[in-house]
Amino acid sequence: SDVYKRQTNNRANSIIWCNEKHIYTFRFPEAYQKFDTSFLKKKTELKYAKENDLDDQIAYMVQEVPVDLVNTEFHYFILHKSSLTIMSKITEKIVGYYEFSRIGECIGLCLEPATEDAVEKNKETLYVFGKLGLTMIEIQNEEKEIWKLLLESKKYREAYNICKKYNSPSLSYVGSLLADDLFKYKKFNEAAQLYVDTDRTFEEVTTKFIYESNGEGLQTYLEAYFISCLLYTSD
Repeated sequence: SDVYKRQTNNRANSIIWCNEKHIYTFRFPEAYQKFDTSFLKKKTELKYAKENDLDDQIAYMVQEVPVDLVNTEFHYFILHKSSLTIMSKITEKIVGYYEFSRIGECIGLCLEPATEDAVEKNKETLYVFGKLGLTMIEIQNEEKEIWKLLLESKKYREAYNICKKYNSPSLSYVGSLLADDLFKYKKFNEAAQLYVDTDRTFEEVTTKFIYESNGEGLQTYLEAYFISCLLYTSD
């Protein structure tokens, strides 16, 4: 089993473990949430894989008991005696596979404790231990491009937050998809605030509110739009 702690606050975020038949994970409550033992009942079963992704019918059954597991914010690492498989937590598909021969039979994994420099550079270091030595794998900017996978899973808000954090050139595009999703679920005022910061035209957005929401959210959009125009001209 392995507990993942966020680099920023060293607070436990999630845990992963294997009972030789299945791989499970669960998330610890956030700091603002009530902490009790109920979260232990909310475990999620993860897909297993070694060299190739498996069909869903057998993907949740462990075919070869892992030597060790490591858990990060967006990936989990499955170590076997001669190889390491990296799985995306979002898609539960293989995103990396390494075979080892020079270090002998693999016996364990260790994620290096975060240092101030590592946190600043958004970098983590994973060590793979074998009977004849060890090797190192650097995990750089793990979340920077993860927004693409989040979009595939239709997790628009998470994708938007990551793009915003890194000031991504795709922020406007992802923001428009999030706004569309909010609009779809009738969260018109929240969508209106967001549309202002996307590349959607004034005409396109106002028409959408007039004809698809019976005007609900239109006033919010107009107010936010004209405020942004005033701020732009004042610059």
